[in-house]
Amino acid sequence: VYDMFARLNSNNIVLNKQEIRNSKYWGEFKVLVYRLSSKYREFFLSNKLLSDKECARMGDSELVNSLLILLIEGIVKETPNSIENTYKKYDKEFANSETIEGQFHSLMNILSQIYLCLNGASGCFSNKNYFFTLYCVIANQMFGIVNSELPRIDAFSSNNIENNLPSLCNIITQFIHDYDTNLEDRDNLYGLHIEYTEFAKHHSIRTTGKTERLHRISFLNSAIERAAANDNE
Repeated sequence: VYDMFARLNSNNIVLNKQEIRNSKYWGEFKVLVYRLSSKYREFFLSNKLLSDKECARMGDSELVNSLLILLIEGIVKETPNSIENTYKKYDKEFANSETIEGQFHSLMNILSQIYLCLNGASGCFSNKNYFFTLYCVIANQMFGIVNSELPRIDAFSSNNIENNLPSLCNIITQFIHDYDTNLEDRDNLYGLHIEYTEFAKHHSIRTTGKTERLHRISFLNSAIERAAANDNE
């Protein structure tokens, strides 16, 4: 760590907020973020969710922050101050850390299988903001999201999702196709173009706002719920 900061300082590079957090805190939450970032860095890189340059500046840790906060606090607005407060709150003690870490590993195992199934054709989900939305929806289906009443499907609960993974992968593949089609079909105002355009918009503006996050998570969650219901008819 010291060598990294020495190298950055010698090149007159200003530390970003995540690098400052990493140097400032040494407690339970920071250690967990660092451990998970190291373990899943290759997943982020191989699926082009993050670049080598972003990971070199702790972009992977910044993403893991958001993924963990979702499990701990639910869908919230994230700001530099709120992230800092999370590091402070769980610096000395993080009583629920084993449960949260277990859920994270379970989620990433499912997501790794989904991206493997997509085989490079991940479409919009090759963008880290869309990945965050997908992560949230899978978290909701598997465990439920704290302080949320989003619908859940029993087939995709933590107990059943492995057996129903092929169906889930097909649903996500179809969503990617529908997303691309509806964004292109700008003349079809009676179709879903407007809804998909809104979904896209909320991934490009105020991406850490609670309202925008809730909108896009609800949209994808509902799409998966409808598709699963149609499969069972």
